[in-house]
Amino acid sequence: MPIDFSHPKNKNSYATRTASPEWKQRVRAILDPRGMNVADIGCGGGIYSWALAEMGARETGVDPSPVMLDAARE
Repeated sequence: MPIDFSHPKNKNSYATRTASPEWKQRVRAILDPRGMNVADIGCGGGIYSWALAEMGARETGVDPSPVMLDAARE
């Protein structure tokens, strides 16, 4: 069932979640994001944008939904 990510009722569908520790471990196994400029295209609520920033990357999230971008900023 598709979700309308531009509808305000879905604002926190993903923004309240976090990336798993296993995801961070797998990223670190491939590269060290500290100090990297990273773009998260289709960032949604910012789950992985936030995780990459926590890992030391300079992160920029981009998404076509203003509702999701507002959720990510919050």
